[in-house]
Amino acid sequence: MGSKRIIDVRPQVRLSAQKTFAICLSGIKHRLFRSTLTLSVITLAVSFFMFLLSESAYIQSISAGVKNEIYRDRIGNRWLSTYFVQPSNLEFAHRLSEAYESDEKRKIFQEVNLFQQNEFNQLLEDANLEITYLNYFKDLRPGKKINLLGSTTGRKIFEELADEKNWQLFNQRMQPMISVKLPTPVQQFKSFIEDFQEYKKRLDLAHSQWNQFILNFSTALEELIGTLTINQWMVEANDEKLAQLVVYFSKSGFEVPMSDLQSITESLVYNHNRSAIFKQLNKPELVSAWKKAFLKNDEISDKMRNLGNLKVQELLYNQYSQEELQKLSNTILYQERLASLEAVLKGKNENKSGSLLSGRQLFLLSVSFLVCMVGITNAMLMAITERFREIATMKCLGAKDSFILAQFMMEAGLQGMVGGILGSLIGLFMALLKGSVLFGSYFWSYLPLNGFMSSSLIAFLAGIFLSVLASIYPSWSASRMAPMEAMRVE
Repeated sequence: MGSKRIIDVRPQVRLSAQKTFAICLSGIKHRLFRSTLTLSVITLAVSFFMFLLSESAYIQSISAGVKNEIYRDRIGNRWLSTYFVQPSNLEFAHRLSEAYESDEKRKIFQEVNLFQQNEFNQLLEDANLEITYLNYFKDLRPGKKINLLGSTTGRKIFEELADEKNWQLFNQRMQPMISVKLPTPVQQFKSFIEDFQEYKKRLDLAHSQWNQFILNFSTALEELIGTLTINQWMVEANDEKLAQLVVYFSKSGFEVPMSDLQSITESLVYNHNRSAIFKQLNKPELVSAWKKAFLKNDEISDKMRNLGNLKVQELLYNQYSQEELQKLSNTILYQERLASLEAVLKGKNENKSGSLLSGRQLFLLSVSFLVCMVGITNAMLMAITERFREIATMKCLGAKDSFILAQFMMEAGLQGMVGGILGSLIGLFMALLKGSVLFGSYFWSYLPLNGFMSSSLIAFLAGIFLSVLASIYPSWSASRMAPMEAMRVE
């Protein structure tokens, strides 16, 4: 009986992560053109993504900043409207909606103790829903609005939809309109409609109570201001008189700081002076005098912007100092700039949901990512075709399917990292360039550094994810290839 043949099967050698990484780099270097093509596709997709994220970030940041500036600039008119003007029913609902989102505005209603806390909180929530829905339907494009609601507008929408047949018809029309989405879940909108009449009764009662309170407060204040309007009285008031006004506010339940009254007085003085100068410059004798002084017949808006000119002080008979006129001119230019920015931002700020991107931007991004993935997959398949013999050789030397799969996916991940970095930088640069051209100094004043940092991180990770995801099928195909089959390929 012959001796047994001993087969010595040694443990398979496992390559370290460092060596595997070195092989990936070697593959990228040897096929630099194909790698550059893949890298370019990733960079383009990531740069577009980064540009959209950055643009959305700075538009939201500038919108918030401009909104706050407009709020401060109009403090005088808003203050007078709040404490001295009896609002309409719908305007009162708007104020309650603002109070729902602002503790400062909520405090104004709470100070007068007209409403019970639980009922008041519910009223604020319902008013906020009403204004949210009204704004939503108001902002709908005309074609979609007519298709959904016909010619119905305003509060009549809620009254008509309370009818079950109209509600069913509304639902049927809305289902095929994929781009139309209510600001709240449909069931919450349905509940609001069902309770609308009850809410309206509570709103009418609160509105009546508030208007009566404002009337009583204005009547009591006549003891202090006499026959003057509150605007006229505050324009002429000194700090001593303003202190007396603070006392009257306190007696009625309002807590208005002296510093706020001083700021409001400055705003009212500006409005008073602007209105007076506007009327003067429209007088025939001053129109002629302006034409002689400046040798041109400017529009009244141009004249108001040019108040800082020394000649204007003489034309106005030195009623105002040069400093006052220059301040008026600067304020007018500032307000016009705010108004133009508000108009630009209204057209730019498509995303009202508070998310990173709007629906249109998400659609464009999805298309670009799809094209990117097709490009990466195609480039990876071509790279694998060129490396058939290399794959076969590695398999003959003992490489497992998992090793081949990991190597190609690691290669794609490396290209994704580089493409993510390059794309983030290019996208950020383009966003900075566009933002500075559109908004000038406001762009740099409200530069959202945190938003840009988070956008860069998201775009970088998206580059890696895209490249790895697109390389799954090519890498799997390479790992499943039979060695002898690969060797026969020329």
